[in-house]
Amino acid sequence: MVKTSLLFLLVMSVLPLTVFAQEADVDADTAIFYLYVGKDKIKLSEVSTSYLRTAILYMGYKLWPIPYIKKVMEWADVSLGEKVGHENAVKMGQKLPNTVNIIYGSISKSGSTYTVSLTWLDGDGNVVKSGEKGGKGEYSISSSIDSLLGLTE
Repeated sequence: MVKTSLLFLLVMSVLPLTVFAQEADVDADTAIFYLYVGKDKIKLSEVSTSYLRTAILYMGYKLWPIPYIKKVMEWADVSLGEKVGHENAVKMGQKLPNTVNIIYGSISKSGSTYTVSLTWLDGDGNVVKSGEKGGKGEYSISSSIDSLLGLTE
């Protein structure tokens, strides 16, 4: 089963985006793009985005799998170390069929304070909610994400 899944992902990663997204039978409605932390902070970006994806799954949304997100980012010429802006987020989200939620953001650091900024768009690119929350130390990133999503007070 694992070998079959890995083979499927490998094959899907080399197909053109139009075939990749339109003919695949994926039940997803939410695109979450990697949080921008800086060009030299890719690991923190990946870990923080994974936490965000887990929180959104907990809320009951159906996420586009990471290989699809990476492929659409590649199509838009956006790398993991680049900040995703509003225009690119909309363009990439709309490239994925049936996407009604698009989430992107960034994490910045000043001294020992980390500030998480998130923007949640509908499928047409209208802002549903946007905000930022900060805290001391890297461990505050997860609580900031939870707060921004309304999972904690």
